[in-house]
Formats: sequence, C-alpha cells, structure tokens
Amino acid sequence: MPDPTVTALREAAVHRGFRLVASRKRTPGTGDYGRFGLTDPKGKPVIGIGTDGLTASAEDVEAFLRRGELDTWKQSATAPAAPIKAKPRAATPAPEAAAALPRRSARPAPTPPESKPKPTWSRTERVAKRAPEPPPLGIRPAVEKDAPSIAALLGLRGKARGEAAARIAACRKAGGGVLVGEQKAVLGCLAYVPVPALHRPLSGRITTLFVAERHRREGIGRSLVEEAAMLLAKAGCETIEVMSDIEIRSAHGFFRRLEFEETSYRFARALPKGRKA
Repeated sequence: MPDPTVTALREAAVHRGFRLVASRKRTPGTGDYGRFGLTDPKGKPVIGIGTDGLTASAEDVEAFLRRGELDTWKQSATAPAAPIKAKPRAATPAPEAAAALPRRSARPAPTPPESKPKPTWSRTERVAKRAPEPPPLGIRPAVEKDAPSIAALLGLRGKARGEAAARIAACRKAGGGVLVGEQKAVLGCLAYVPVPALHRPLSGRITTLFVAERHRREGIGRSLVEEAAMLLAKAGCETIEVMSDIEIRSAHGFFRRLEFEETSYRFARALPKGRKA
C-alpha cells in the first residue's frame, strides 16, 4: 500500500517542477531509511541528495517546497500590472453630415421601477444567523463511565473492549492516569505513567495518545500532552518521553513540533501467557 506521506510529497514536488527521490531502504535504522531528496526534471540534485545517500527528512522537503511556493507568490505580487489600453473614440461626424441626420422626436424618459426597501437586520439578528461555535475543549481525568467512549475511539473489539475500564484503573494504580479531551463527546485520550529507573531520575512516559480522525489538527493532541506534562512534573518527573509507532510517520512530526527529540530505539517482544514465575 503506498505511503500517503510519500504520495503527498511526490505530488507537491511535481506541482513545483521537481522529482521526489525516496529511500529504498525498508528497515528502520539502516542507511538512509525514511530520507528523501529532490532533483530537477533533468535529474540534477536540488536538495537532500549526498554522496552517501539521501539526507533530507519529509519535513525538510515540505519546507523547501513551501518556500518555493511563497517566492513564486511574492514575484507575482510585485510584478508590474499590464498597461490598460485606451478605447478608441468614435469619430465625430462633420457639420454637413450632422446636419443631414434626421432629428429624432424626444421621448419621455421611462419611469424607474420602485425599489423595494432592503430589510435591515440588527447586529444581534446577524450574529444569531451565524453557525454556532463549537464548545470549548475540556481536558479532564477519565472516569469509569468514559470506558465505552475510549474503547470506541481506540477501535477496541471483543474482550479488549470490555477491559477498557480495568485498563484505566490499572493506569491509575501504577501512579499515572488517563486524560480525555471532550467537546460534548470524547474526541481524544492520553495515558501516562511515571517510570523509575536506576540510571536516571524519575521520568514520565506517555503510553497512549489518540485523537479522532475527523478532529485532528485542532489542538486536541497538543492540549492533552501539555496537561500530562504538568501532572508528571508535579509527580516529580524530570523528563517526559513518548513511544511513537514507526508506521505512523505523521506522529513523529507531531512530537518534534512539541520539542521532543529522538533519543533511543524501542524494542518489544511478546511474553508467554499463563507461565508462573
């Protein structure tokens, strides 16, 4: 299945007269995996193409293309306007010709139709006709009755759907919690927990962050992260970390915009069920 990020970048590059070059590496951490470059139509490197492979991130390519679009707009805005051609004047007839023209009988000017008065609306009436603004976003701790909404938001099915309330309670028992963002309905959720370690001070970890697809890019995810950061700081955490799915590339850019830095790789392995220690 084509990567939507690569497809969007390729279309934007073609629109600006460039060709997108994407890494052929498929294993994270090898070579120039996840990197891109741009060339002109003749194959001449423009950005992100080095001797050892591709070097530009998706954000670098997007920023370069947007700068080019802005420059084009500025050039069009400062270009001088085309001169307006004067309309040719009708030739004035000679006196003899004018005298020869037959006189037209004067007709009374037609009576203009009565104009209907425009309805006048007061400011209060105009405001009332506008679409109502959405209610303000609320960020609060999740409660047991939020479990069905959170399960539906995360797309949980079967047994996992019924365990949503127990998982919320488990997060609180571990010293963390679950936050929800709502505007009449639950539109996003975040789970967090303090993580002690021997080699560093107490750190807070965001283990789940999800926002309904129709309401992304509305500031819900940012508000949830900021609230979690404040609560973890109050709990004594000195840093906050998050696990970002490798397959969800848009999540990487989201966390970078919130000043998160990539510091390590995450390794995971399934454990056998039912084995006693």
